[in-house]
Amino acid sequence: MDATPNMLDNQCLDDWVILGEDVDVIAAIAFTPDGLMMITGSENKSIKIWDLQKMKCMASVPEAHIEGIKCLVASPDNKHFLSGSYDGCIKMWTLKDLKSIHTFPNAHNFAVTSLKTTKDGLYLLSSSDDWTVKIWSLETNTQVHTFKDHTDAVTDLILSVDHTLIASASNDRSIKVYDFFNRKMLFSLDDAHTDDFISLCISPDNKQLVSSADDKRIKVWDLEQRKCIACAEKAHQNELRSLAFSFDNKLIFSAGGDGAIKIWSFPELTLINQFE
Repeated sequence: MDATPNMLDNQCLDDWVILGEDVDVIAAIAFTPDGLMMITGSENKSIKIWDLQKMKCMASVPEAHIEGIKCLVASPDNKHFLSGSYDGCIKMWTLKDLKSIHTFPNAHNFAVTSLKTTKDGLYLLSSSDDWTVKIWSLETNTQVHTFKDHTDAVTDLILSVDHTLIASASNDRSIKVYDFFNRKMLFSLDDAHTDDFISLCISPDNKQLVSSADDKRIKVWDLEQRKCIACAEKAHQNELRSLAFSFDNKLIFSAGGDGAIKIWSFPELTLINQFE
């Protein structure tokens, strides 16, 4: 997990966010590994870099993509970051001066919904509304593999801490779990939710997966037994927007469209506290 506590990384905020004198409809947020800088992407196509100590915008690009920004991810080396857009393109940028150094044109046929990098900075993972999950080499800037197992938009993907597993969530109501190294699907959790997916997170030991969806449920899945072992019904009054583990991995934080942030025990999903 990044040095900066972050429940909003690569999640759509659908709200007005004000930093200093700047007002934008923020669609994506990412933090640098050192926790000193924040990157924001907007529906108006702009990307900005913020100094979190000074709370000041240090650089901006008004027309970073042809269409709005959907997702962002910072590279482990603290030198670059990548952006995904509704235009289906992925771009790599320098963090120091916000220069575009590579474009993956037509990386996806539709909006890029999520981006993740491996900790060694060698690979990029992307998901899309075009139903696919892709692996890219950041050494050669080429596509390595495409998973085509979903039958609807892929809304989120995660990579396990040890890089052995990929999990993706889709509006086809399923969660697919893949072997990262062998590039194959291990299994599918079908009918995992009754509405569109929003977010996934995975435990550090790769034993449990946590999911949330527009059905207002949070679920914990045992990946060895391949079944749901805990469910929080009506976890929020409105749809859930984001999930995150605490630093000690003993708690789950959830953020919802009702404006509340809730803290749950893991893996029992007992509500401990909430902020509204």
